[in-house]
This record gives sequence, C-alpha cells and structure tokens, in this order.
Amino acid sequence: MLSCKRACVLNNLIVETKYEIPFYTRQNKSLKESGKIENDKFERVNVNESEIPYIMEILNEQIPNISNATDRIKNNLCNYSVLIAGIYNRSTKTKSIYLNFSYGPEGYETEGEVGVDYLGNVKVFPIARDGGDSYFQAVINTKTNKLRIIYINGEA
Repeated sequence: MLSCKRACVLNNLIVETKYEIPFYTRQNKSLKESGKIENDKFERVNVNESEIPYIMEILNEQIPNISNATDRIKNNLCNYSVLIAGIYNRSTKTKSIYLNFSYGPEGYETEGEVGVDYLGNVKVFPIARDGGDSYFQAVINTKTNKLRIIYINGEA
C-alpha cells in the first residue's frame, strides 16, 4: 500500500529519442560484439504525453507487489521523480517504456537541466553507482502490461 494513500502522478519528464538509454545501448553493443545481431535489437521510440496516465496506473498498481522493490520504494513512490523513454524491441515487435527514478522533490524539469555533469555535458539518464534505492530503473512491457524493476542502485 502506498504511504501517500492516493494514486501518484510522479514528477516526470519524457525524454526525446535523440538521447541514448545506457541500459539498451550496452545491450545492443554486447549483442553486436557477440555476433548475435548486425543491427540494433532495441530502437528508441517516442512516448506520448497521452501515455502518462497508463504509466502511472501501472506503477501505482504493480509497485506494491514487486518482489525486488524495497519498502522505501513501495511506501514512498509518490516522492520519486521519473525520466520516461520508449524502446522498441525489433525481435519481439514490442514497445517498452523505460523508467529512470530519482528520489526527492527536485525532480526532472527540463531536458536541458537533466543530468548535467560538472563539465556541462548533458547526461539525460544519470546512472548512480550508489545511493541505494534513491535511484532505480524499471521497464513496462506494453504488450503484457507488466512492470519489472531492472536495477536498484547499491548501498547508500
């Protein structure tokens, strides 16, 4: 049960397809290097503003029941912000929605402000190696309407 006692609409930002998604970029590269594929298996696709209610419904319904979600994630979902991107799997012909979560009120406001490092380089999908469950990544399979958490960061 969510501690906020209501369905959350998280502070969110839809990320344009011009930005790489490190999780899928690494998978494409690994598959190519192994000789399993010649072209990218995963292609970036748009997520539309009209899909936000669908995404929020899936999150609110499924996060409380996901086995690898921590108590903090389950009880404080409303306090997270999320970057949202679309992925198309060419082999399964399925669109997935990639979600990159960050805990805290500052959230993600504009792409120009997302993940700017100390050198001024835009890193739209910040990947933290620590911070515990303040940062996690998840994917919604739009064919099955199932959410799975793919990575929760290491200890804070």
